[in-house]
Amino acid sequence: MRVACATTLLCAAAGLAGADGFINFETAPVHPVELGPDGRALAVCNLPDGRVELFDLSTRTPQLVGSVPVGMPDRDLAIIDTATLDVRYATGLMNICMNLAVNPVSGNVTVIGTDATNERRFEPLLRGTFLRVNLASVNPSTLATTVIDLNPHLDYSTSSVPQSVRDLSLGDPRGIVWNASGRVSACTS
Repeated sequence: MRVACATTLLCAAAGLAGADGFINFETAPVHPVELGPDGRALAVCNLPDGRVELFDLSTRTPQLVGSVPVGMPDRDLAIIDTATLDVRYATGLMNICMNLAVNPVSGNVTVIGTDATNERRFEPLLRGTFLRVNLASVNPSTLATTVIDLNPHLDYSTSSVPQSVRDLSLGDPRGIVWNASGRVSACTS
């Protein structure tokens, strides 16, 4: 089974489009074009239509083999089987998925991002707490998920910690990459 991965940050529901049918995002898609692990499949974000277009690259000319609608519910990660176009979703990973990478050995999809709580509706009542910076590992075959807090040293019951504790923290994760052995990953912030 060949599998391609895409986060739901890539495409939005077509029903949210403006009068001209195009959805104007404030930031660019995280992975607008993603090559499958075996190099024979390509997933391309189609923002205007709210879809991920799938291409077969096994021949000299890329062939469109399918088009998958992507919606906006809590679907943190879309796992697309490029042979059948079956789509399954990993949910509950975090609020904002910033980036993803596939572990080259295990094949697990690693997602990095933030998870925050907003328990107060109006700004004058806010008493902030730290958001969590998470790393989620998802098995694309079973959707088994492990979520890890990358700042386990923070006390989330308080809104302030000493600067020395802040200096140990990863604050705004933007990228992740694995080394060839699949044993070491690096995160950018």
